[in-house]
Amino acid sequence: EIDLDRLTVRAPRAGRIDALPYKVGDQPNVAAPAVILLVGAAPYARIYVPEPLRASVQPGQAVTVQVAGVARSFVGQVRNIRSEPSFTPYYALSGNDAARLSYLAEIDLKADAAELPAGLPLSVVWPAASRR
Repeated sequence: EIDLDRLTVRAPRAGRIDALPYKVGDQPNVAAPAVILLVGAAPYARIYVPEPLRASVQPGQAVTVQVAGVARSFVGQVRNIRSEPSFTPYYALSGNDAARLSYLAEIDLKADAAELPAGLPLSVVWPAASRR
């Protein structure tokens, strides 16, 4: 019975299974995840903000998210935006090429987006003030 307790896997919290990286009979490495879980009441979107829009995007800002293959739009709110560009080629540090930089941001979606599967492509519609 002691061995059975040691071999029983329990999730640390409730969630949906996203991936099972191992097959029956595989032996995961020590401390390797046996199951990838999606947790939380609603998903979030990870997006890249182009440099021309970066100055006008702020945490807490409301945005509209359009998900590929889904007829309706979802309301989201900017959770955070990185201060460093996600990729900086050496030639993009100045001049016209600086507009090619992009900044990683995360958008929290409301509870009505909870049933969306992970990994869907999407686009964000910024308020008119952000596009100026």
